[in-house]
Amino acid sequence: MTRAGRNSGYALAGTMVFLVLALLIWMAVFRQTSSYLRTEKAMRTRTERQLGCTKALAWGLTLLETGKLPTNPYSCRVVVSLSPQQTYVLTFTRLLLRKRVAVRPATPSDASLPLAPANFN
Repeated sequence: MTRAGRNSGYALAGTMVFLVLALLIWMAVFRQTSSYLRTEKAMRTRTERQLGCTKALAWGLTLLETGKLPTNPYSCRVVVSLSPQQTYVLTFTRLLLRKRVAVRPATPSDASLPLAPANFN
C-alpha cells in the first residue's frame, strides 16, 4: 500500500471539524449580537415613551401655574407632538396645601375628556 492510500480521508475530516467550529463560533457571536440589539431597541423605546410623558407633565405643571383648578380632581387630554403624535391624560388633584399631577397614556375611552386649556382662570 502506498503512503497516499493510508492517509486518504483526513482532509475531509479536518474540513468538517473546521466548519463545525466555525459555525459554533458564528452562533455564539450571533446570539450576543442579537441580544445586544434587542436590549438597545428596548432602551430606545423606553426613552421615547418617557420623553412623551415628561413633555406632558411639563405642560401640566406649566398649566398649573396659570390659575386655580376648575374642579377637584380635574382631568384633561394633552397632545404631545413627537414623531407620531401621542395623547396623554393629565389628572390634577388638589390636596390640603399641595397639588398633584398624574400623567398616563390616553385610551380610546378617554376621548370624551376635554383638551387641555391654554390656562386656568
